[in-house]
Amino acid sequence: MFKEKIRTILGAFILSALSIGMLEFFIANFLVWMPNRDGIEYYDLLLLSIQQPLSLIYAVSSIDLFVQLQVFFALGFILLFNLFFKLLKGSVYKEAAAYGSHGTARFATPREVFDNKTFVKKTWNHSAKRNMENSPGLIFGLLKDKPVILPENTKIPNRNVFIVGSPGSGKTQSYILTNVIFERDRSMVITDPKGEIYEATAKLKKEQGYEVRLINFKEMTISDRYNPLDYIETEIDAEQVATTIVMNAQKDTKSNFWTKAEIALLKTLLLYVKYECPNEATMYKVKEILTVHGKKAKEMDEFFSHLNPDHPAYQAYQIVRMAEGTVRSDIFVSLAMTLSKFDAKDVRWFTRKSDFKLDDIGQRKIILYCILPVADPTWEPLTSMFFSQMFQRLYKVADRNFNRLPVSVNFLLDEFPNLGSIPGYEEILATCRSYGISISTIVQSIGQLVDKYNKEKAEAIIGNCALRYLLGVGDKLTAEYFSKLIGETTIQMESTSLSKNSRGGTSGSISSSYTGRPLLTPDELTRLDKEEAILLVSGMLPIRLRKAFQFSFFKGILNNETKVSRFDYIKLKGEDSKSLMEIDRENAEMSLEDYIGQLDDLEEENMVEKKVITEIDKEIEWIEKELDDLLNKLDQMEIETDKDEDHTVVLEEEDKNVKKKKKKRRKKKKKQKSETEEPAIESMGEEEANKQKGKLLEEKSTNDQEKENIDGEKVNKIVVETTERKESIKQEELLTEEEQVNLENFATK
Repeated sequence: MFKEKIRTILGAFILSALSIGMLEFFIANFLVWMPNRDGIEYYDLLLLSIQQPLSLIYAVSSIDLFVQLQVFFALGFILLFNLFFKLLKGSVYKEAAAYGSHGTARFATPREVFDNKTFVKKTWNHSAKRNMENSPGLIFGLLKDKPVILPENTKIPNRNVFIVGSPGSGKTQSYILTNVIFERDRSMVITDPKGEIYEATAKLKKEQGYEVRLINFKEMTISDRYNPLDYIETEIDAEQVATTIVMNAQKDTKSNFWTKAEIALLKTLLLYVKYECPNEATMYKVKEILTVHGKKAKEMDEFFSHLNPDHPAYQAYQIVRMAEGTVRSDIFVSLAMTLSKFDAKDVRWFTRKSDFKLDDIGQRKIILYCILPVADPTWEPLTSMFFSQMFQRLYKVADRNFNRLPVSVNFLLDEFPNLGSIPGYEEILATCRSYGISISTIVQSIGQLVDKYNKEKAEAIIGNCALRYLLGVGDKLTAEYFSKLIGETTIQMESTSLSKNSRGGTSGSISSSYTGRPLLTPDELTRLDKEEAILLVSGMLPIRLRKAFQFSFFKGILNNETKVSRFDYIKLKGEDSKSLMEIDRENAEMSLEDYIGQLDDLEEENMVEKKVITEIDKEIEWIEKELDDLLNKLDQMEIETDKDEDHTVVLEEEDKNVKKKKKKRRKKKKKQKSETEEPAIESMGEEEANKQKGKLLEEKSTNDQEKENIDGEKVNKIVVETTERKESIKQEELLTEEEQVNLENFATK
């Protein structure tokens, strides 16, 4: 628009100057040559003036009449300039939004922007460090040299931003990098298609107190790892994961039967692996069970038949089982193709475990960079599942903390359509503000969003963003959408027309009228200046801004010294372990594929060792049980020994009673028999009693000795065997633990 005005002014100036110049030329010739023609033709005099212009100027400058006419020439130039300007402009209009007959749209003034408590009013300094100390919030640009900053506590419905920027419009330099540098208090999640944002800001954010994390879907061996099964806690979680994977893997989602059947089967397998294989709960294990047992429908039926009917996987499989045998086999094959991506060795390594918890993003200051493959839908099932689970986990953290995250989170999702389709994304935008979450959804065009989510969902996504920010537009659909969104205004039209009269002269007329037009037409939006942007805020007039380029706002903050390579990610984290790429460089003869294969072999060995340890633990339990049984038997034998001792005491008592009775008998016999017979009888009775007592005591002593010998031998034998076994087990256990530690260290590397 400004360039058009310059061209119009320049054209009017040139035409006016030529017109007045020609008039002055002819008058000068007339005044100089006419008095001294001497029969010379006027045409020849004109040619002479053209050949000698300086002579003409010198001659005419001494004529007073020509000098006096210069005032009229100047007035004529002004009148001609105005006339030519209007003719070149055609229909001229003036903004007349105040009349409102056709619309009231206009751009907001600085006072309207800063005085309604929506944006923070701060003075921008030439010092980059002072600028970083300004009130925190989202930076959009400059209005009359004042930064437009949206604080966290603002009166608008939410802090979600829908950003459209065609390629080359400066999305990264004017919005993403600027806000990454400026943010100091909240956690951040940034999609980084090229990895340039990580390399430019990771070191700076670590110095600002952030924990730096990297999820690299493009180069998975240079990344923190992520296991989606770590976040499956309920049947609903399993169904959401299954839905996300299947919906993003299928290009044609119109066939509801096959889609729902795959989701039901995948949900079943996820629940089985989660509960029955806790030490191997990975997506690869899910795929392995499907390929091993899914060749025939009956084989899969038998596989799940051993489960308890109350088991979540058993119940989920009953839905799958309702399909006929051949149809069920087709479902197995279709899902196996969907999960085939998880066979890749780098994906198996990437999804083997989680190196950090998604919950932590809402609990302490973390900046998470997510590098994405551009224009490659291969990993959309994985990327969409990652972000879907992240939102779910953050919501759960907030639910446990009075519906508010301990640390607010700001999402900057560049190239948003490349993430795949996130289930319920429009609902997330509608509810996230109360949890302390703000999301910037960044696309190249509205058509991209419609292709990924369909028209209705795309409109819902845009509608749930209180701010819409246009950085540049390169297609008709987006230009028309924002032109309508900006609104209609009323203008005053001025039309100028020229006509010839009957005498051969010309006459002009100027007329004005009020009409309506878009405040910015689609054509004007496509030609928007590269440094300009349009911000639309719910409940406010459109704001025309100058972009906030980081190299201007924070000059010198990002430089070669602050840059880091994503290949040195492990070093940046400060961990002692080496990255896979460093190990690969040290072992140049070993390819990355062979190295990951070696990791898989070590993992299998680890699983075998774990099984051996489990068997040893079972054997230890058995030995301990045997020892308990033996001790119980010893206790029983002691009880029986006590009973024998009690029996001996009874016998001794009986022996005393017998002696007493014999004494009584002897007394009676003494009276009846002679004195010679009584000693013999008494001697005989005592001898018999002593023999009987001695015999019982000897028998008891023999029994006790035999028991002690037998029990001692058994106990000694068992104790020796148990001690030897324990020492053997302990050595094996120590060896296994050492090997396991080495294995885990190697796998972590």
